[in-house]
Amino acid sequence: MMKIKPPVPLVLVIMPLLYWLCLCNHVFVVSGLCLDDQKSLLLQLKNNLSFTSESSRKLKLWDPSDDDCCSWMGVTCDNEGHVTGLDLSGESITGGFDNSSSLFSLQLLMNLNLADNYFNCTIPSGFNKLKNLIYLNVSNADFSGQVPTDISQLTRLVALDLSPSYSYNLTI
Repeated sequence: MMKIKPPVPLVLVIMPLLYWLCLCNHVFVVSGLCLDDQKSLLLQLKNNLSFTSESSRKLKLWDPSDDDCCSWMGVTCDNEGHVTGLDLSGESITGGFDNSSSLFSLQLLMNLNLADNYFNCTIPSGFNKLKNLIYLNVSNADFSGQVPTDISQLTRLVALDLSPSYSYNLTI
């Protein structure tokens, strides 16, 4: 006796197709939408940081003539062109930045990774201006001193990585 297999439910055929179409549409929608003010803030940040081009994999590629800062390495944007993620880990950034840094004007920033750099300063209290921050990684970034209590004002913060390098002198 021959068994007949039931037909594949239509939903199992259509769902992957719909997922693929949505994914393609999403890529199309976010392409080229970097807002001018966001690009300007990122370029100000780059210009105020000290790093060597030989060690940089991201910052050195941020080109002012490229209109789409959302396509820059280490930058993530929402579908409206606001910077929501910034990964500057391992860029060999030296020196620090202060509370007036353009970094703290990226108001929709949710993810910030500054790990594995050489800031050699205290953690600025300006992080409290980033009210949407969910993830902050300053591990092995050569920060010293006390962690600012202002970080406690970041009510959306879920992950804070302060993992020290051997030379850290942080107090909480």
